[in-house]
Amino acid sequence: MPPACPPNSSCAPGIPPTLPPAPPGTCGPGNGGSTCGAEGPASADTSGGLNIGAGNPINIINGNKYQRETDMAALPGTLGLEIVRHYNSTFSRPNHSTNLVGRGWKLSYETQLHVTGSAFQVIQADGARIIFERDPNNPALCASRNPADGHLTEVQTGRGKEYVWRWTNGRELSFDAKGKLVQILAP
Repeated sequence: MPPACPPNSSCAPGIPPTLPPAPPGTCGPGNGGSTCGAEGPASADTSGGLNIGAGNPINIINGNKYQRETDMAALPGTLGLEIVRHYNSTFSRPNHSTNLVGRGWKLSYETQLHVTGSAFQVIQADGARIIFERDPNNPALCASRNPADGHLTEVQTGRGKEYVWRWTNGRELSFDAKGKLVQILAP
């Protein structure tokens, strides 16, 4: 039987539940992403300090292999086009689909949104997860436990429900009803 989601958290279908958050000041294994996250055009910086990677970068706490490969550095400009691949062994399991650049690999623009009940989970290309919970007084507005993650808004459009993730720096990522990233706007 697969593990259940911990209380007050959400899990995307076919993806194991998140671990408890890492202590403040660390970039621990809780998000299952890179050993120390880095910001990209569609990925918020989830680093916190302590690098828990070793060797051929392996997370020494949970055994996850993460690797970042820059094929084309970001072009000049606020949202300079880049081609960066992220390998995450969590995404290489047979129950995961083959992404645009192969099993286990994602491009930096392959950030996804999963809706599970009253919570939302953003899974960034490096595997880092950010969980947003609905505001009980305004269910269309969602916030994470970390204000630096920005906020998520559910919007009703002619195409159905869509979602906008607003970062604290003003960047906006828009997701369609299926949770696919469809637009990135610079502040």
